[in-house]
Amino acid sequence: MFKVVTLCDDDNPISGENLTHPITMSVAEEEKQLSVAFVCSGNICRSTMAEGVFTHMVKQRGLADHFPKIDSFGTNRYHTGDSPDHRTTKVLKKNKISYSHRAQTIKKTDFACFDYLFGMDGYHVSSLNRMKPKDSDCKVMLFGQYNDRSITGLDDEVRDPWYDSDDEGFEECYKQVTYFSKKFLDEQFGA
Repeated sequence: MFKVVTLCDDDNPISGENLTHPITMSVAEEEKQLSVAFVCSGNICRSTMAEGVFTHMVKQRGLADHFPKIDSFGTNRYHTGDSPDHRTTKVLKKNKISYSHRAQTIKKTDFACFDYLFGMDGYHVSSLNRMKPKDSDCKVMLFGQYNDRSITGLDDEVRDPWYDSDDEGFEECYKQVTYFSKKFLDEQFGA
């Protein structure tokens, strides 16, 4: 038996326009459960931006029941316990995304809790693959794998904006993780 479920996606994450278009899912998609986490260096800029955007988009699409766990981590311990960088929070608020988090470091035991760990750049993907337990089914991927440069003009790797003196790098990070989130959700649950 094939059942179709139609959901409403009200906001275009790229342009910010208010749109309505149906999202159609099969029974298998309707029952799908995924846990995802985003990983950068310190867990205060890129991965927190990605987690905030992704969580917001999941809720907008009515997919929250499909994601029992969404989180973010750093590969390094130097910001453990810190709140996100104020520029991350500023960009998220500007885009009407509410978010709070305390930086944490990825551990081997975390691989058992997630279906996907998305690194923000090649260094993070390499670090995650080195620490990934041999028996883990978790997929370690570059989040930018969901990029289409010919359409977006965006880089596949999310550059670290932490060293920037302004918000420009954080705005670029927002554009990237928004597009990557949309493409991942489209692939998993249909456009």
